[in-house]
Formats: sequence, C-alpha cells, structure tokens
Amino acid sequence: GLSGFNPQNLANTAWAFATAGVPHPSLLGCCMRSASDSLSRSPTSWVAEALRQLHQVHLWLTLEQKGQCDLQPSHLQMCRDAFEAGPVQVSRLQRAITTTLSAFCLGFEEEVVDPQTGYSLDLALRSSRVAVEVDGPSHFVRCIREGRRVPNGLLHGRMAS
Repeated sequence: GLSGFNPQNLANTAWAFATAGVPHPSLLGCCMRSASDSLSRSPTSWVAEALRQLHQVHLWLTLEQKGQCDLQPSHLQMCRDAFEAGPVQVSRLQRAITTTLSAFCLGFEEEVVDPQTGYSLDLALRSSRVAVEVDGPSHFVRCIREGRRVPNGLLHGRMAS
C-alpha cells in the first residue's frame, strides 16, 4: 500500500491520523513503519517539516493514546531535533504580557522548552510550574486586502471538526 509514498506523503498521512484523533493501529502502524524504513534508507530525503510532523505524531501516540510509536530511537531524536529547531516567533502581544506578568511576579521566562515534549512554552514560571500560552489575533485570523480579516486555516479547521 504505501510503497509509492514519499517522505512528505508518509508524514502527512501519519499527522492526519493524529490531528483527526483517529487511533487506527493497523493503518497508522503501517504508515509509521514505512516512515521508519524510509528514514533508515534515506534520512536526508526528509525535510524538517515532515520530521516535525512525525514528532507530533509520536507525542500523540505516546501521551494521548498511551500507545507505541514504531520509530527507532535515533529517528525519534532526529524528529525531536527538527521540532525544537523550528521557528519561534515572539509577538509584541507576548512581550507586553511578559512585561505585565513580570511586574506582578518575578521569574517568568519566555520560550521555555518543555523537556518531555520539546514544545516551546510562550511563558513559564518554573518555580510554580505555571505555563502561559499567548494566542493573539494572528493565531485565529489573517488580514487580506483592504483590511478584511478571514479565519486562518488552523481555526477554520478546528471549527469544522
């Protein structure tokens, strides 16, 4: 079934299962084994985005589904490294919230990497185990010509499901 899939096809398929929250062990297992085989044969054919997707699939399988991920430890590390190296953007809103929170409570740090998942937390107060995610308007709408705003793909997809 999946022999004609390239690395991005495999990553997209596995990621689709995770995003939809569909734990189909045989189909997803086949997809992840094919991804692992491809990573063993030709690791350089995998772009960073596809590796980041596999990392998210791994987190979904192990943390939410309490299942196993059919990737070798070296492949999992490759995926996590790509995930953690991904772009991080700090918005003006996030900076303003950091400034305000820091005025009330010292010790908030920006872009703290969670050791278990590799996710970057917008703000964290490690001493109290508090994390804050700052999702401003750009997370949900985007501007197009003439100042008109439309839902971006993330929000629109979530609303439909």
